[in-house]
Amino acid sequence: YDIVLLLEPDVEMFKSLLKFKVEELSKIHGIKMSSNVYKYYNLMYIVQCTENYDMSCYLDGVDYAFSVAKFKNRKSVTKEDIHDVFGTFALDDLSISQEAIKEVCYHECGHYVVAKILFGDEYDFKAMSCVPNPNNCLGITIGQVKVLETKLNNEILEKYNAYTLAGLIAEEIMEIPINSGAESDLKEVRRITRQWLLKSGANSNIGNYCYYKNKNISNKKLEVLEEETEAIIAVSTKLCKKVLLENRAFFEGLANELFVKKVLSKADV
Repeated sequence: YDIVLLLEPDVEMFKSLLKFKVEELSKIHGIKMSSNVYKYYNLMYIVQCTENYDMSCYLDGVDYAFSVAKFKNRKSVTKEDIHDVFGTFALDDLSISQEAIKEVCYHECGHYVVAKILFGDEYDFKAMSCVPNPNNCLGITIGQVKVLETKLNNEILEKYNAYTLAGLIAEEIMEIPINSGAESDLKEVRRITRQWLLKSGANSNIGNYCYYKNKNISNKKLEVLEEETEAIIAVSTKLCKKVLLENRAFFEGLANELFVKKVLSKADV
């Protein structure tokens, strides 16, 4: 057990170790962990995991969850105990309205739907959540676009930007005031697009520049860079909106399911 924890965290490894530890603790304390709570704990590891929350921390947290349940004379570990472990809170205890939580669900599901439609199997989805996490985010979607590891061209960039902007566009479609998360997504899209244009030399009027090392770009080329950046973002925005509107029933249905379950895994979607 201790030796395995020296390895790089892995979801499947975590599941195996968690199963072993839950079985042992159940025998020791005479307390059970239901399949729903067990599954929830697995998902919370995925959506809450940061550099400050490694695998050993989450496995050790199981001891705490069982101890709390025993102290409160419960026969089984509950989701409330799990929230204590992760340093988060049950949503009912937060000063956040149910309406605000629903808005987070639309934002996160927007990302998933656009990525799945545009990239298909190239989008490796793990989980999504509307449970506040240690990064001070109200929600999070965990997934990776595999194709970015091998190539990046204008078409893929437009699709990736559409995926990144999906939370913002989803909020616009549902007539939700734009939040800080959506604004940061837009900033990230501009940064990635500018960097790609400067490094790839895709536009002959801009040329090929190292984004971080070469600052000697003429004002004229900077104007062209901004125009080209906004043009690409406009295409991505249009594409994103088209995908969400054409799949609105699926998008809204998924958001409703996330609102109810709080965490959705790959199997759930």
